[in-house]
Order: sequence, then structure tokens, then C-alpha cells
Amino acid sequence: MVAVVPKIGVASAITAVIVGQLLISVTLDHFGIFIKQPIPIDWYRITGLILLLISLLLIFKGKSKWF
Repeated sequence: MVAVVPKIGVASAITAVIVGQLLISVTLDHFGIFIKQPIPIDWYRITGLILLLISLLLIFKGKSKWF
């Protein structure tokens, strides 16, 4: 985080950490790694992860001019 924040910014770094944590937690829940009953991946979770990835892209590209 210390090396990345000056390059990509605080908002991008925090959003990337949250996206990574959610992606890992959905994967662990799906395979039932730390729980007795697995929680399958559904379209709500996939949609949430896609929207978070889009927000990360928009925050990261927000520094540069698009047009």
C-alpha cells in the first residue's frame, strides 16, 4: 500500500483492496473452505463484483481526461 498509493491514489488503492477481499471471500464461500456448508456463487454476487470492478476502473481513470 505504501508503494502503490503515491502512484495510483488513495481511492484506487482502497477500492482495489476491497475488490480483492470480496473476490477471495466469494471464492472461499463457494468452495466451503472455512465453513461447513458452501454458499454458491449466484448472479447477485457476480453482478456486485462486476460493478465494483467497473467502479475501480472509473476511479483509476478519473485522473486522466477521457475527452
